[in-house]
Amino acid sequence: MVAIVPSAARYDRPIELLLDQAFGADRRQKTSYRFRETVGPVASLGRVALVNDVVVGSIQYWPVTLGTERALLLGPVATGPAWTGVGIGSCLILSSLAAAKTEGWAHVFLVGDPRYYQRFGFRPASEWGVTMADEDQWRLPGKMLGPAPPPAGELMPLTK
Repeated sequence: MVAIVPSAARYDRPIELLLDQAFGADRRQKTSYRFRETVGPVASLGRVALVNDVVVGSIQYWPVTLGTERALLLGPVATGPAWTGVGIGSCLILSSLAAAKTEGWAHVFLVGDPRYYQRFGFRPASEWGVTMADEDQWRLPGKMLGPAPPPAGELMPLTK
């Protein structure tokens, strides 16, 4: 049975190994990783999927800025190769989005295949005039968790 639980420091190494397996060791060269250099993840939103206390999936969120507002950058979300296609990613996404909404976050963005994330209510960020430098804008969907649309502008890393 798969258990979705809050992420904790003891899962950091298994998560990194899972992400290397899912995206390759060169994943840290992607633009979205620059957004993670100056700040840690939003700890309350991180989740792991466990089978017999083994990490088989994970999701993280990072705070970013959009104009004067704070928003979330979802990612990475990954499942181990033996666990793809069985709904673990969906469970991680739905669980963490519900928590983000409860915490009062208004907007979530990510870099990924918009066709996959459409089922969770993500739309092209370009519909709101939201962009991310050095990223394929087609791969930048967003989701409103609050009642108001995000302001137009460029997503920027949060600096401490």
